[in-house]
Amino acid sequence: MASISLPHQVDAVRKRPESFKETKSRGNALDSLSAYQDFDKKINEFRLVSHNRQAASWTSYTDINTVMLATSLAPNGFFG
Repeated sequence: MASISLPHQVDAVRKRPESFKETKSRGNALDSLSAYQDFDKKINEFRLVSHNRQAASWTSYTDINTVMLATSLAPNGFFG
């Protein structure tokens, strides 16, 4: 399952590092994730096609899929 916008997740960790466990690898992990910044756009483009939302993989979990799509389209409403 895809999650909330990766760029917003990375930004949230960078903006509030005190909220996350300090590790030597945290910075390296965030840098590595930057390579996938556009992946969330591709996921949303796929989700926004109504035909794709008719598939069993969507309809079996409509509630969570709808929430995940909404939070990825408006992540500032989730992360504040």
